[in-house]
Amino acid sequence: MGARQLTPKDDMKTLTLFLPVAAILIAGGCATTGVLEEGPDSADRAGIAVGAAEGADPVSGRLEAVCEAEAALPDASAVFSGLVWDGEDTKLRYRLFSPALSAGVSYPLVVFFEGCDPGPGTAEGKSWAAVFCAPEAQAVNPCFVVVPEVPAGRSNRYELVNALVADLCECLPVDPGRVYATGFGAGGPDVCRIIAAAPGIYAAGAPVGGADPGTADAVGEVPFWVFDGDGRGGAEANGAARKFAGRLGRSRPAPRFTDYRGSGCPPHKMAYTNRRLFEWLFGQSRTQ
Repeated sequence: MGARQLTPKDDMKTLTLFLPVAAILIAGGCATTGVLEEGPDSADRAGIAVGAAEGADPVSGRLEAVCEAEAALPDASAVFSGLVWDGEDTKLRYRLFSPALSAGVSYPLVVFFEGCDPGPGTAEGKSWAAVFCAPEAQAVNPCFVVVPEVPAGRSNRYELVNALVADLCECLPVDPGRVYATGFGAGGPDVCRIIAAAPGIYAAGAPVGGADPGTADAVGEVPFWVFDGDGRGGAEANGAARKFAGRLGRSRPAPRFTDYRGSGCPPHKMAYTNRRLFEWLFGQSRTQ
């Protein structure tokens, strides 16, 4: 594609502090029973045997704190700038958060796919992508965060989004070896598809509450942490995430897998307040 212009609709916004989210990310959680991290079983089996596993996400006693974190999420307009990317034959809306920049430093880029309204161009309403932008989270892992539009009805929609990501890597001080994709609900399959369309761009993927098993053979060696669950935010919690994880494990090292079904809380709320996800995600780096 030819030269493209990144057109800001407004200036970068200053993020206000929302302590409950940051407190959970830093503190972790309490002792747990019932919800465990586990390795994926064969996709042909009905389920995965539940057993204790290293790194199990502590859930018991954390649900109230998760609800407090959700209530404290800021409006997207307080965190992100609404922008438009001009391609050769289309325009994509997206939201962008920029960290505090230092000269000569490059930063990771988190590509976040939301599984519900509002759309990425509206910059209105609460956004779980904001957990990556909290001051305490940025103090540990400063990064850019982009929430792109995935244009419906376009056969090349994932190629277009990857072109946007490539442009951001050129226009901003992004570390090209630390580009990550995550999303929840209907955004979970988007994570799989965007990486399958260009696995050489991404250092890691974390689909939450949904996935696309049909992409398992196309994502290369990109590391994955897959989250399953039910309730709102688990839009494709019909076994798709489990099948995707199982198929990945057939031809490459097994991905990390966490099952939040039965936790009493939608999977995205649990995953995005799990500090282990942040530690793992930002610990991944693609060989240049």
